[in-house]
Amino acid sequence: MRAGGTILTLLALLSLLGPELVAWSPLAQDRDHVYQSPSPSHFLGTDGLGRDVLSRTLHAARFTLLTAAAGLVLAVWFGSAAGALAGLLGGMWDRLVMRSAELFMALPALYLILGLRNLFPSSIGGFEAGLIIVVSLAAVGWSGVARLVRGQVLAIREEAYMAAARAAGASRLRLLSVHILGILRPFLLLQVGLHLPYFLLGEVTLSFLGLGLAEPAPSFGNMLSGAVANASFLGSRFWTWAPPALLLTLAVLGSNLWIEAIRSRYIRYLPPLEGADFESWAARASRFWSSSTWGSKHLRQRAS
Repeated sequence: MRAGGTILTLLALLSLLGPELVAWSPLAQDRDHVYQSPSPSHFLGTDGLGRDVLSRTLHAARFTLLTAAAGLVLAVWFGSAAGALAGLLGGMWDRLVMRSAELFMALPALYLILGLRNLFPSSIGGFEAGLIIVVSLAAVGWSGVARLVRGQVLAIREEAYMAAARAAGASRLRLLSVHILGILRPFLLLQVGLHLPYFLLGEVTLSFLGLGLAEPAPSFGNMLSGAVANASFLGSRFWTWAPPALLLTLAVLGSNLWIEAIRSRYIRYLPPLEGADFESWAARASRFWSSSTWGSKHLRQRAS
């Protein structure tokens, strides 16, 4: 978890503090230095309009990471709350949440995002674009979290300590906040790690397709889209697309490392199933070898 957390923390600090440390504005144009390669005046060069690539990359990182994080928090929070209430209360609330989740999962994500986009005028600012992306990502992602949390709650509410808490007079709010969500904290952290790469790439995809933040404001998506528009110069003017691509790759890599760390820690401390013994990897390999055609033939030859 340290490697992934370190990468994500450094990227967060870079996106929050980096734009304040650069001298150039992300919108300022230096017409005398169009497509300039990295130099002392422009450390990462300039783009086709003479804008500083370093400044635009740092501001784009701020927008991408903030919108992806906001959409992720909203989706996991709303999905976990809806799924936990559906599993705990049951009845009409359970059916309402599950049918709503199935509706959002059945709709194609792109159509849903286009419908949300049409609620706003064609010309929008950075705040409206960020709001569209956050709401779109949350609307697409909450349903899967709700279904998974509901399944966990249905198993947890039958435990003996839940019956003891009810007998002691615990309210449903206390059961939900302390006895259910407290136990599901590792599971929710795992859901955050699993959804973070998709939300990062989702924001970049929306801006790349022109559905998110539009020019001249910088984002990873429109920076990569501008570089692809001049595809014949991708090799000779690599500095226009390499910095945002590198930061995006590091963000996804850090997310994946965090996922694997949480998954290994979560599985390590899972209680064993009742009546089931732990089976080591060596025992599984031996059982697979003996059950296979070539393995059983080899064992018969040795026995003879």
